[in-house]
Amino acid sequence: PIGAMVLFGFFNSSFSHQLPHSHWFGAALVVLTSFGLLSDFPFISHHGRKLQNWVILIVVLAYTTAIAQALFYRRFFWDSLFLYMSIYIFLGWIVLSCSERKQFWQAVGEWKAKLR
Repeated sequence: PIGAMVLFGFFNSSFSHQLPHSHWFGAALVVLTSFGLLSDFPFISHHGRKLQNWVILIVVLAYTTAIAQALFYRRFFWDSLFLYMSIYIFLGWIVLSCSERKQFWQAVGEWKAKLR
């Protein structure tokens, strides 16, 4: 899952070793990621949805730079992986229009009501 990639990226990054008190930040990141994975907080999926051109460009750019970095410049691979995966978690919410967000939360509310 994406949460595991965020954790791998953070704990292997050079950024995490230079951050003061990084163990506390890492612990908070583990708790928040675990909460996100184990709770019923919805994750936005874009399967079967047409994405905007700028989103496609960002995704292609991220894949291209990650592969190039893994092949040619590995020093900051984990740093960029942490950055890309962190952005990916929030990108699903950013690309939704206000009406799509409203429909999404309405569907989530109906789903939760059925579970009760």
